[in-house]
Amino acid sequence: MAVKKGEQVGTVLFTQAEITKRAKEVAAQIDKDYAGEEVILLGTLKGSIMWMANMMKAITLDTPIDFITASSYGSSTMSSGVVKITYDPTTNLYNKHVIIVEDIVDTGNTLYYLIEKLKEHGPKSIKVCTLLNKKARRTIDFEADYIGFEVLMGAICGTIAFAIVFAMYMLYDLRINPGRKHTMHVMHIV
Repeated sequence: MAVKKGEQVGTVLFTQAEITKRAKEVAAQIDKDYAGEEVILLGTLKGSIMWMANMMKAITLDTPIDFITASSYGSSTMSSGVVKITYDPTTNLYNKHVIIVEDIVDTGNTLYYLIEKLKEHGPKSIKVCTLLNKKARRTIDFEADYIGFEVLMGAICGTIAFAIVFAMYMLYDLRINPGRKHTMHVMHIV
């Protein structure tokens, strides 16, 4: 079944207006916490791009940006527990405040590992800002410092393209695992 442009797939969790409003609220807290200081926003590629853009527009501090790529998922939808960093930041993090910007904190494994690796660069502080916090999936004791929204279980997609990919995966998985239940939620990010 083809999905037509503009057709809703799944449940809309948060609209663009809600995400923008929340980004402004979180940014105001960051501005307050780091008043008069420089903060490096370190986006986790590729999922954090839209949330990071919202945050950058709302934060009034001097905020250079950089990126890092780390994953414990590989080509799977379940965390393998083995974290690989495939792109390191090029910015000097020594004695700087760093906020890792993430799209979703799930098990916490990847971010825990990432923070430990970033400590080797000698930053003044490391905090985590996530659009979505999925506490129910935590496998370690980890808390994000700045949270956009709390979410429950289920797959979460940011665009129709991801929703289609998830639907294809779900159909394939149901052939292999009949009776397995899948839930999908869609965020409206435009």
